[in-house]
Amino acid sequence: MKVKIILKFVFLFMLLAFQFSCDNDGNAQQISNELNIIYSGSFFPAPEKTDTNDDGRPGSLRTYAGEGSFGSSIITILDEFAQPIPPVNCPLDNLEFDLVKGSFIIRVGNGDLLLGTVESGFSCFDPITRRSEITEEGVITEGTGQFAGVAGTVVIRTSSIFQNTTAVDGFASGGSTGDIMGTLEFE
Repeated sequence: MKVKIILKFVFLFMLLAFQFSCDNDGNAQQISNELNIIYSGSFFPAPEKTDTNDDGRPGSLRTYAGEGSFGSSIITILDEFAQPIPPVNCPLDNLEFDLVKGSFIIRVGNGDLLLGTVESGFSCFDPITRRSEITEEGVITEGTGQFAGVAGTVVIRTSSIFQNTTAVDGFASGGSTGDIMGTLEFE
């Protein structure tokens, strides 16, 4: 019995040493985990104070539920896009909206959080079908619980259909599906 207990402790010690090991120069190694979430949910205009570039367009508040690498997740994205520009990244019959600013929070099933900023992105909007395709790239800036000390990058892709647009009833709202893919780096 004592031998089994000792072997369990030795195995546990080796497992921990593997996860928190150093390279040959004594530097801590990073451990990477993939982040993959498929989600769906809805969006609506954020408060007027989210118009950070004073162009009359507030941000959008998007809330999604999903499943992925860490089980069930709730994703909240607050992002602001500028007035439309002639398409650069989008099909010619679409309006292109470039990202002004954004942030996101991912809450996994046990309550742990991943927080980050959206660094770049654009939305392609087809005014005939009222559909948009958003592609954003972000940086994970911090986390709680199992994500304490995390860093990383994400790509957020969202397909939305608008129930109404800013040209109709004064605000935009609708539903979305999408995915988040990224890499989490732990020291």
